[in-house]
Amino acid sequence: MEFAGAFGRTRALDAVFLLVLAATVAVAFTVLVRQATHSLEQLTHAAAIVAQGDLSPSLPPPTGDEVGTLSRAFAHMVERVRSMVREIAVSRQLAVLGEFAAHLSHEVRNPLTSIKLDLQGMQRQVRSGVLAASAAPAIESALREVNRLDSVVHGVLELARQAPPSRSRCSVHDAVDRAVAAVRAQLEERGVHAEPCLHAASAELDGDIDRLTGLFINLLLNASEAQPGGGAIGILTTNRDAGATRWIDVTIADDGPGILAERREDVFRPFYTSRHNGTGLGLPLALRAAREHGGHVDLGATPAGYRGAAFIVSLPVTSA
Repeated sequence: MEFAGAFGRTRALDAVFLLVLAATVAVAFTVLVRQATHSLEQLTHAAAIVAQGDLSPSLPPPTGDEVGTLSRAFAHMVERVRSMVREIAVSRQLAVLGEFAAHLSHEVRNPLTSIKLDLQGMQRQVRSGVLAASAAPAIESALREVNRLDSVVHGVLELARQAPPSRSRCSVHDAVDRAVAAVRAQLEERGVHAEPCLHAASAELDGDIDRLTGLFINLLLNASEAQPGGGAIGILTTNRDAGATRWIDVTIADDGPGILAERREDVFRPFYTSRHNGTGLGLPLALRAAREHGGHVDLGATPAGYRGAAFIVSLPVTSA
């Protein structure tokens, strides 16, 4: 009996400990359930917002649990839907452009060529002294505008083109090299230099090397125009696997001012441009060429060493 008191106190302490432990577990479980429930409620609300057509829902902060995984997957899905909606809108606009492209070619381009030839003839007359030198600035200004209008017409005709690409085995790296060589003189004139880092192990696909080259030319010119005072263009290639498909990502980054968040959804619209002498056709043409090859073009995170915009061309490739 002399140990009964000690045993009784021990049992009482054990009981108190178990009660405290049970209460702690219950509180922790309740907190976790409430957090998970709150996150699921936020995801449900976000899904309802997306269903109403708003593709910028507020999502719960990412966590390391299953709800966090679900939230990240939902965010990725919304981003892809946003990209698809944008591409569908561009496709509709291209279809409208195709309807009047033939008429535009006949009614505008032919007389435009005649005007250009006349202006070039007047420019030669100024140089030979037949016309006064004071006429030179006006002629040069008119010629610049004619060239710009001609480039717009050419771009519209390219957008309206319906012929499928001619496919053969080719390398994305070769297309990038061709594009850099084609625009090197224009880049040097602006004081811009290209910095290729083509490290992707898999770069071959069945595609049209000329259209791929045109895709990268448009992106390189866009990057150079963003740096009128000179700068650098980074060209980086990497591979990634998504399911059974291997992709090559070509990132073209610049040192320009970047793109405002509220303008990021507009940059692929035909004729949208933030430059007074831009045509707004380069990026839609690049997007079209990528889609013809089963890929896409997106604005991405700017890689280290650059501070402007970064466009990422993603194309499915075949491993050697």
